[in-house]
Amino acid sequence: SLLGPAKKKNGYQMPEKFSSGFLLKDIFKNNWTLGKPIGQGGFGLIYLANKGENSKNLADAEYVVKIEPKDNGPLFCESHFYVNCAKEDQLKIFKRDKNINHLAIPKFISSGLCTYNEKDYRFLVMDRYSKDLQSFLDDSSSHQINEAGVMYLMRQVLYALEYIHQKGYSHGDIKGANIMLKNDQESFLVDYGLACRFERDNVHQKYQVKPERRHNGTIEYTSLDAHNGAQISRRSDLEILGYCIVHWLSGTLPWMDQLKNPTQVQQSKTKSMDNVKEFVSNTLNVKNVSESVKKFVEFYLNEVKKLEFESEPPYAKIQSKINDTLKSLKYTGADNFGLFSSNKSKSKVLINY
Repeated sequence: SLLGPAKKKNGYQMPEKFSSGFLLKDIFKNNWTLGKPIGQGGFGLIYLANKGENSKNLADAEYVVKIEPKDNGPLFCESHFYVNCAKEDQLKIFKRDKNINHLAIPKFISSGLCTYNEKDYRFLVMDRYSKDLQSFLDDSSSHQINEAGVMYLMRQVLYALEYIHQKGYSHGDIKGANIMLKNDQESFLVDYGLACRFERDNVHQKYQVKPERRHNGTIEYTSLDAHNGAQISRRSDLEILGYCIVHWLSGTLPWMDQLKNPTQVQQSKTKSMDNVKEFVSNTLNVKNVSESVKKFVEFYLNEVKKLEFESEPPYAKIQSKINDTLKSLKYTGADNFGLFSSNKSKSKVLINY
């Protein structure tokens, strides 16, 4: 169980449960009071938290804290990403440059190290969100999201990917469980434990296959490069997002019954990307998906197909096509995912960070 004894997961040690009320001191010498654990993120537990020595109203806490054993790689990578790339002033500059009100990157709040029962841990403080996208998919009988909602989500996630790519990072694990929603207007791409540097000092990493990396990521969505054992570059992130939007629109993917066999999944994805038109027409042959959205998905996957390993994706071209598609659907106002409004459950659920 989530709160049972610590176990190894994918070679990483899982932390034991911290007691409620435990005080953490961050790198800025601020205190944080832990509440109860409310979820599991990657390789650690996630707790409610209040700023300062304050254990009142922890159920309504505005923050969460992710805690992992100090030697675990994922939270070290994630903390490093936030410190380097997610400071509030950095996010503001990008939003101003792109003329957007919201950027789906959580801002860096704080991090630090602590000791509990004579073991060393690393922690990361984050804003608390209402619910993750996967929860909405799980709650829906068809496991679908309305097509306008998918287009708005795609627009926000694509800006987030463009931002992290500008910083030389790729995400590598885009999926519903890693998209947190604050409300029907604001999404946040979380979990940078698998984020990697594809570029340093403006020099792109070379394509290199390592057998031990084969099929890395979440098997349903991971890219063909990842299946082959190559590192994740910008084109992989866009390919992963492509499989996500097909899944969100249709409720399924052609390889969903093959997930225990990664090589079969790889073969099915290869066949699908070799014939994008057939993949889209077969998979999106469902009610509630209009012709304009099918055309967009076909356009998008063909753009992904054109990308070389080191290519910069045509973000602006894709964003323009998203806007055109939304207009064709008669959506011209502010972003609205249509999830909270159609789902009465607004409980603060947190599955994954």
